[in-house]
Amino acid sequence: MTRPVELRHEAPAPTPQPLLAVEDLRVSFGTDVGPVTVVDGVTFSIQPGETLALVGESGSGKSVTAMAIIGLLRHSNGRITGGSVRFDGRELTTLPEKQLRTMRGSSISMIFQEPRRSLDPAFSVGSQIAEVAARHLDLSRRDARRRAIEMLDRVGIPAAAQRFGDYPHEFSGGMCQRVMLAMALVANPRLLIADEPTTALDVTVQARVLRLLGDLQQEMGLSILLITHDLGVVAETCDRVAVMYAGQIVEEAAAETLLRSPRHPYSEGLLASLPQFLDPGQRLVAISGSVPIPGSWPQGCRFHPRCDYAVDACREAIPELALKVDGHHDRCFRADELSLPGVS
Repeated sequence: MTRPVELRHEAPAPTPQPLLAVEDLRVSFGTDVGPVTVVDGVTFSIQPGETLALVGESGSGKSVTAMAIIGLLRHSNGRITGGSVRFDGRELTTLPEKQLRTMRGSSISMIFQEPRRSLDPAFSVGSQIAEVAARHLDLSRRDARRRAIEMLDRVGIPAAAQRFGDYPHEFSGGMCQRVMLAMALVANPRLLIADEPTTALDVTVQARVLRLLGDLQQEMGLSILLITHDLGVVAETCDRVAVMYAGQIVEEAAAETLLRSPRHPYSEGLLASLPQFLDPGQRLVAISGSVPIPGSWPQGCRFHPRCDYAVDACREAIPELALKVDGHHDRCFRADELSLPGVS
């Protein structure tokens, strides 16, 4: 079963200052052989009320980018080694941990792919949401409970007041994702980072969660960074898309533009591999090989070992992300001479 795809045609009007601006972000992890770069010079921005998709296969660096933005790398072996992350004009990479903790949840929130693993099984879902509300909104215990029930109802949990005391194992996967949305949005953040929020859900539930996310965005004026590998989801929900491969952005454009006229062979391969965009009976295409692991990136364009269009120049030098006047950016030496198929 596949979802019907409808391309979005409207995007918010751009404003002079983006809500989130990531510039030349670099992230490394310590290993036995020394630091290894995982995110290499990533740049993108998100305007107020906009949804930007960060797309790519597993291992491209999408989730590490998100963790760096929200300051969670400090709890791992990774660290930001260069670049800037500015939220509403405020630099986050140098912000003290105490201020970052305050910002997480109140200004920027994040939900993950497997919601049940993000919820504490020892506490009721309502108490976990109420705890976030009490901390970030400075509410009394009674008011935090009231706010948590309000959010459970808002995300479509039936009989929200009665289910306040239920535990995560008593909810389905789709309902757990709704609970996570309630927790992420209870303190009225301005930016939501959603890391593969529907991957573990079946198609019907996935559509409902995406619809709910869109409704909440309209109601609350949210900006969204949606991390996904599914360009079908991008077509239905996003204003712009940035394609990531081997730690770099390789293409960025308005969602409809990129889906109809991709300029990077990797974007073409991602589109060709999705059954939503194939005619009945058409053979599914797969990109040969896999994403190279950090520390083993090839010389030159990092996609060239998997690319059908590679020439000598692609093997010798790393192409820059070309900033085109039409707002369609690409990292490919041959972008101007190739005519790559997209969604018809």
